[in-house]
Amino acid sequence: FVVAVILFYVTVRFKFHFALAGVLALVHDALICCGMISLFNIELNLTVVAAILTIIGYSINDTIVIFDRIRENSGIMKDEHPDTIFNVSMSQTLGRTIVTSLTTLFPVVALFIFGGSNIQGFAFVIIVGIIAGTISTLFLAATVALAFEKSASKDKIKKLEAIKEKEEKKAKELQANSDAGVAVDVTT
Repeated sequence: FVVAVILFYVTVRFKFHFALAGVLALVHDALICCGMISLFNIELNLTVVAAILTIIGYSINDTIVIFDRIRENSGIMKDEHPDTIFNVSMSQTLGRTIVTSLTTLFPVVALFIFGGSNIQGFAFVIIVGIIAGTISTLFLAATVALAFEKSASKDKIKKLEAIKEKEEKKAKELQANSDAGVAVDVTT
């Protein structure tokens, strides 16, 4: 139910393919956390379930920050290829994502070490979730959203590539003409 509500919310706020990519990333994070709980035989109690839900919220929040930057840059860089827009957006948010993750990770590690046995399961799941969430936000969610974006806007990409090829051809012709010493009339 939570995943369906998040899918609906992100679809309303962005596009469906962004929502699907974000939900895939948060499901990935929750599955990683559940796998580590099973692997390390941690008791599944109410605090561990709360940690998994916290990671789901943390993951989608981090992903939405990147998607919001992509949306802003898509409006500014309308004539650019989606690869360029996504790369610029990721570069702009990379520092923020890493700093936020580390700032959250340090106190949780302190809780894990000094918090006692009652809180260790919670802290462990949060640590795993922060690491998995940061990785999935940077490498999974944005990559899947880019793949969906490319498939949704194939015609636009073809037009952009045709314009770029035409400009490159024109630039080569101008360079060849100037190398040959031909006077080029720039007034036309």
